[in-house]
Amino acid sequence: MNLEDDQVFQLCATIFTASYFEGQIEYPSHEAENHSFVDENISFRTEEGMEKAAGNSYNELVLECNVNTTKDDQTVFYISRGYNPNQVFAFIKDDFDDDLYLENLFADVSIVHERYNFGEVEI
Repeated sequence: MNLEDDQVFQLCATIFTASYFEGQIEYPSHEAENHSFVDENISFRTEEGMEKAAGNSYNELVLECNVNTTKDDQTVFYISRGYNPNQVFAFIKDDFDDDLYLENLFADVSIVHERYNFGEVEI
């Protein structure tokens, strides 16, 4: 993946300032080491998810986003692209089995992919 630190932070901030997390998350950390891509195993908790997975396990390249919670601790969420453009999955790791489980699917998420410029002036 080739996202610049500012784009990664913008993506994390967009997800974790959404109304879904209102009252739970203070704000994502802007520290560069908090933004790494990792290959993780994805599992399912719901009967429907387990049935559709049919016992298969899936690995996904996900982005780590460290966030401070309103309970004064840090939590790591993981995000990846959704099935459609401008969709993002947010996952959380289960301490028991170390797998990632779906927290939520966010729609209408976008970040700027390229810098805009007009001649010599970059904005």
